[in-house]
Amino acid sequence: MLKNVSVMVTNECNSRCSMCSIWKNKADKPVLSADQFGRLFSGQDFAELEDISITGGEPTLRDDLMEVIEAIV
Repeated sequence: MLKNVSVMVTNECNSRCSMCSIWKNKADKPVLSADQFGRLFSGQDFAELEDISITGGEPTLRDDLMEVIEAIV
């Protein structure tokens, strides 16, 4: 069973950090909705999950970030 997961919730980024080039990616790629994240993490593979890292791009650019986190938890 999975214990630790890193979840990329968006490709969007408004920084141009020299050590990361994610900002060069197009932001129009499909992103899962909060409900879709909830369904994904309700699966048996995640039943014993202890640690979740929310990453991106820049996760705070999502208007529904709190809903995504609540759905995952």
